Amino acid sequence: MGRPFKDKSTIWRKKKTQKSVDNEIPPVTCEEENADRKPDLSESQKETAKQFALLARTMEDHFSLPRLLDMAKVNDLKDPHINLNLLLKTKIIIPDGSGYFVWDSDVFEKITSC
Repeated sequence: MGRPFKDKSTIWRKKKTQKSVDNEIPPVTCEEENADRKPDLSESQKETAKQFALLARTMEDHFSLPRLLDMAKVNDLKDPHINLNLLLKTKIIIPDGSGYFVWDSDVFEKITSC
């Protein structure tokens, strides 16, 4: 008769383990790094995010969303409500816990640099 099933699974596990150890870990691409951040930004949205960043720099570190939205409207940014919502979803703009919001420069650079 042939080998018992236990032996085959042991051999298979050893081969699988050796294979995973022998393979090098490929470098992480920008898309893979930001895969957990949805939605992805199009080039147009990245440009609008950069315009919002310029507006946010003119404000204090902790700012109100209505004021930022008003500034976006005055400066004729494209679809200010939609793009502000997108900045919130991607966590570029985050709440500070006291009713105001802050601009997360690290997240902004990571998302817009790809």
